[in-house]
Amino acid sequence: MVIHQVFTLFKLTLELPLVIIYYLSGLVPKNSRIWVIGSYHDKYIDNTKYFFEYVINNHTEIKIIWLSSNKGLIKELQSKGYNAHLKYSLHGYLISFKARVVIVSTYRI
Repeated sequence: MVIHQVFTLFKLTLELPLVIIYYLSGLVPKNSRIWVIGSYHDKYIDNTKYFFEYVINNHTEIKIIWLSSNKGLIKELQSKGYNAHLKYSLHGYLISFKARVVIVSTYRI
């Protein structure tokens, strides 16, 4: 019983900052022209890649930003002229707070 209580307390301690950030992000006005996108394992692949490029080439009114924690990928995308930033950076958080649309690809094994 004590182990369960310790685990629950530990879990709440880890989740509390995320909950606070989540609710604070609701105070930031959203911009419908800002979209953020990313993919599982910080890879530039699959449908999110093609959708990202489609929006860039066909909807210039939308500012779409690729977020990743892979610094090499960010540099590669930026060298192609794409808007890409680190997702766990101050800029990554701020742009995520402002974005009206967030698209994340994932999978389930």
